[in-house]
Formats: sequence, C-alpha cells, structure tokens
Amino acid sequence: MSVDELRDHAKEILIAIADEMDTTQSEPEREAKSKGDPSVLEEVVRFNESIDRGLAEAMVAYLERVANSRDSFLALLGQTCAIR
Repeated sequence: MSVDELRDHAKEILIAIADEMDTTQSEPEREAKSKGDPSVLEEVVRFNESIDRGLAEAMVAYLERVANSRDSFLALLGQTCAIR
C-alpha cells in the first residue's frame, strides 16, 4: 500500500474512534473517570473495541490488496513464460 492509502486507513480508524467517543458525559461521569472509578471500565473496553475493529478492517483491506497484487504478478509471469 502507498503512504497515501495507509493515511486514508488511519483517517478512517481515527474517525471511528472519535465517533465512538463522541458521547455526552455528565459531570459525575467525568469526576468518576478522573478518580479512576471502576465503572468507567465499559468506556475503556468500547475504546479498545473501536481500535480493534478499525485495525481489523484495515488489515482485511491490506491483505486483499496483497492478494490482488500477487495474483496479477503470477498472471503476468505465467503469460511471459507462455510466450517463450
């Protein structure tokens, strides 16, 4: 993948994270978070799941492109060998 393509995936990942985190938060929630209240664990898990999902989607896209490149290369190589 080119640098621009990688940046495009990074942008999608960051947007997904921002969307996931873009929820209203009450003052008691904010206070609990600053004190390390265990009830915020769910939010941390949601954040981690967002990261995991974004990375998984980026990996699938990358692996598909690698497979397509490999198939194209093998087809070209096969045609070159057939011509000889």
